[in-house]
Amino acid sequence: MNNKLKEKLQGIALKYGKDPDLSTYVPNGNVLYLDEANREITFNHVLDEAAAKKIKDEIIAAMKEFGYHAEAVREAKLSSIVTEYVIKY
Repeated sequence: MNNKLKEKLQGIALKYGKDPDLSTYVPNGNVLYLDEANREITFNHVLDEAAAKKIKDEIIAAMKEFGYHAEAVREAKLSSIVTEYVIKY
């Protein structure tokens, strides 16, 4: 994956209070994880579905900007307050 795209994803992570590391997954509501081997981006978010939709939309737009097809494929409750979202590209 292009370094410019990774930087853009890190910027999205920072904008929404996520860890910009992208290489570690912890289901705590503060993660945006890039899994290049499985071509997935996973993030989890606490309570705010509207903000989660904005994050999904920005990630998908960034992927498309760099020539990838991306779509949200899964949404799962990890706890009563944390939801996990998965985007395939």
